[in-house]
Amino acid sequence: MLLVLATATVRDKLPILETTLQRSAARPLPERMIEHQPLEPAVEPGAATVRADEAVADLKRTVALLAAQVAQLEQPPARWLPLKAAAHDAGVNYETARVWAKRGLIEARRDGKRWLVNLVSLKARKERFQ
Repeated sequence: MLLVLATATVRDKLPILETTLQRSAARPLPERMIEHQPLEPAVEPGAATVRADEAVADLKRTVALLAAQVAQLEQPPARWLPLKAAAHDAGVNYETARVWAKRGLIEARRDGKRWLVNLVSLKARKERFQ
C-alpha cells in the first residue's frame, strides 16, 4: 500500500521535475561556476581515512559489546543448588564438582560449611569436556 502511494506521489511530481530540468538546462551557467577553482581540502587526504578507520573500529567495538550483552541475556537464569544435588543433576562426580568449585572453574559460593553451585555453570563446564 505504501509503495503504491509513493509511486503515485512520484508520478504526480514528474511533470514538475521535468519542467524544472528543462528550464535549468536552457539557462547558461553563471560565470562563477564556469571559472571554478578547486577548494583546498579542510583536512589532509589521509586524515579522512584515519577517521573512517576509527569510526569502523568504534562500530566493531559497539557490535561486540552488544553481542556479549545479548549472549548474556540469552543464558538461562542461574539455579543455585547444594553441591551434591547439582552434581547429581548434571551427571558429574561429586568430587569433580567440588574441585571445580574450589578452583573457581564453575560458579559456586560458600554458605557456611556447604557449597552452593550454579547448576547452569556446572552443566556448561561438563559440556566443554565432552
